[in-house]
Amino acid sequence: MKQIITGTISLNDMYLKELFDLSNVLIYGDFVCSRNDLTNLNGAPHTVNGNFDCGENPLTNINGIPKNIGGSFYIDKIHKDKFSVEFIRSLSYIKGHVYYLNESGWVDDMLY
Repeated sequence: MKQIITGTISLNDMYLKELFDLSNVLIYGDFVCSRNDLTNLNGAPHTVNGNFDCGENPLTNINGIPKNIGGSFYIDKIHKDKFSVEFIRSLSYIKGHVYYLNESGWVDDMLY
């Protein structure tokens, strides 16, 4: 049985090199782990019913991405060639869009 957490989980700007193990957790809200030192998403929640934001991390892979994202997925534009929309969606059911963030941390005009 999965643990349930209601509300947004914000782990941004915590200088994390890895996520806490939330792989057995369902979050009814958003999950934000932006602006850290994450190289992968191992330990991310199993399901996030809101948005999942992992922007501004030096990701080398996205292993551990939630299996289900009820909102949108945010990742840096510099990772676009490495992590295509098709590749991201092959690892996770994402109800919303995949957004690539520009250098300023803002979404470009294009929706994926």
